[in-house]
Amino acid sequence: MYLMRNHDVWIYVRCANSDPRIAFDRLYDLIDEAAGHGFLVRGTSFDHCSGNTLKDRIGLRTMLDAVENGRIEAVMVRDLEQISRNSYILVWALLKFCVRMMSTLLPLNVT
Repeated sequence: MYLMRNHDVWIYVRCANSDPRIAFDRLYDLIDEAAGHGFLVRGTSFDHCSGNTLKDRIGLRTMLDAVENGRIEAVMVRDLEQISRNSYILVWALLKFCVRMMSTLLPLNVT
């Protein structure tokens, strides 16, 4: 698969484990993967919580704000469970992400 280079990406990590090394290992793995594809990491965020709720997910909100403000083109996560382990919440978060991403691509004044 061919991936375009020089895309601005955000890396998001969620970890429920009490050992911070696990979260940093996940972060470093994603940074290495991004570099291997030639992506430009414009930001990272982290949440220490279970994947069963979106409550108090400052890292997730920070990533979504970067999308909404057009600072990034893509988000890298280890897997979709990083967003949520609850399928309903995951679908909601992905839809919200898509709406935010589309709003940055569409012209504001459509006549």
